[in-house]
Amino acid sequence: MTLRTCVYCGQGVEMTQKETRSLHDLASFYCSGDCICNEIENMIPQFRHRLKPYFNHGNVSDTSVWCTETKRFYRSKYEKKVALFLEDRDIYYQYEQVRFDVGNTVYIPDFVVPDKDCVIEVKGAWQFGAKAKVTQFLLEYPDIRFILASWLIRNRW
Repeated sequence: MTLRTCVYCGQGVEMTQKETRSLHDLASFYCSGDCICNEIENMIPQFRHRLKPYFNHGNVSDTSVWCTETKRFYRSKYEKKVALFLEDRDIYYQYEQVRFDVGNTVYIPDFVVPDKDCVIEVKGAWQFGAKAKVTQFLLEYPDIRFILASWLIRNRW
């Protein structure tokens, strides 16, 4: 077992080695959705990063999840859950609407909170190449705050 400590509240959470594989070594750990939202609400923008708009035309697949409250599709139930939590906390966000050039590819985070220079990546299992892309993003854009909403806290929203 490994003990990870929430950067917001300081609570320790014991995890198995399998669970820690869903995290990212360069990303801060948060123990709950409340800690993530409290962190975002308390952020003071230090940089105004020039965001490149990406016009997502709502690619719908077999696994897309409709949300009647936000009137849009999400790629997973967990992304929908995060969106509703942000909505309930009156945190303005954009869903898959900003892109970042990283290396020879493009990174499109799940959520961007533009007035806080913050991106939120909702992550279940890391798909092929995703962790390397996030690592490259973190190295190339150190002035943008990165929050990983790992599946480990999916029941704490």
